[in-house]
Amino acid sequence: APVSARFGPLRLAGVWAEQGAPADSAVAVALRWRLVEPAGERLRAGLRLRDADGWEWAAADDWLLNGDMLPTDRWTVGDEVTTYHLLPLPPGTPDLTYTISVGVYALAGEGVRSLDLLDEAGNPRGQSADLEAVSLAPPLGLTTDSYRVADQVPSGEAGVEWAGGLVLTGASLSRGALAPGQPLLVTLRWRSTATIERRLDASLILEQSGTTIASQTGPIGGRYPTDRWGAGRTVVAHRSLVVPPTATDGPATVVLQAEGERVELGQVTIAAGEHLFAPPPLAHELGVCLGDVAELVGYDMEGTEVAWGEPVTVTLYWRALPGAGEANYTVFTHILAGDGHLVGQHDGPPAGGARPTRGWLPGEIVIDRHVMIFREPYSGPARVEVGLYEPASLERVTTASGGTSVLLPTVLTVR
Repeated sequence: APVSARFGPLRLAGVWAEQGAPADSAVAVALRWRLVEPAGERLRAGLRLRDADGWEWAAADDWLLNGDMLPTDRWTVGDEVTTYHLLPLPPGTPDLTYTISVGVYALAGEGVRSLDLLDEAGNPRGQSADLEAVSLAPPLGLTTDSYRVADQVPSGEAGVEWAGGLVLTGASLSRGALAPGQPLLVTLRWRSTATIERRLDASLILEQSGTTIASQTGPIGGRYPTDRWGAGRTVVAHRSLVVPPTATDGPATVVLQAEGERVELGQVTIAAGEHLFAPPPLAHELGVCLGDVAELVGYDMEGTEVAWGEPVTVTLYWRALPGAGEANYTVFTHILAGDGHLVGQHDGPPAGGARPTRGWLPGEIVIDRHVMIFREPYSGPARVEVGLYEPASLERVTTASGGTSVLLPTVLTVR
């Protein structure tokens, strides 16, 4: 299928993805790339297979090599190259429909540097592109794992038997310590000992001192209900809970309840910290509301002169409004050139992820520091624009005047 997605010097022009692969095998993918400008570095592609709820089920990371096994820094502008990839499916993957996405990155020291997905005007639109929907067929019942894909849930004891022909054979928690607003991801591995005639539900509960502070109830298999499993199936299911802003410091217990049974899956530690309800002294006061999510009370800027290539730091002060808990919004801070085009940026959750918006109490002040990096050479006057967006849709939160960002009054001089 034709597609158009640009990552820096590379344009993705086409994709082929295998349909109907058995859920206990692998999905084959072919990507057609075109080099539109010299790459100058060796790039890799990261493919991900996600379900409709955004859960990642399979991943593959490969060097981008042409037919002569040469990396991207050896390609010639105008070259078209097809690369081939396999997404091995972990045991227990349901036979549902999934979306394949791709990102491009370079290795940088001990970490990675992801390339932005660019729109036709050259503006960043995230760092991955959704490519193709693929539907899996029921598993073949293979007894060996040719791809050596590890279980998403570590093997534990014999399992906990539930009513209705189910055995919970494993569970894992994504983290041991959380702050309010952060999600706790729980992965469950089930085995059916008989054909299940009806759709069974389960409740995932977070308790502090015996009191429920968060809960979520839904089908045991999520989008893959139990009446589709059949006898002898192993099915992995994902669930999540968000720590509420009212949670307090201390331990909390994760509990699963279903069919009259209850089992404790583990414990986590909640670090609620202190809540600030009066802003500290500010260098620049603003008072601009972004929807009913937050008020940008003001900001501090570390100097008004900067040499190109140096980071630019801004500290934002938000006052939480009642709508902050509707989603975990991303903050964007953009450096704009004199003509308004983007020359530097930093996008990320508030306070580096330590204070997600779902954990904000109405009226509290959240201190949010961002270090912006230049994306291209520039000298001259510059301004910084700030805003919020919902990460799944990239939809920005609007101001009372209908704007999609707040332009800070400070003028920077970039040398």
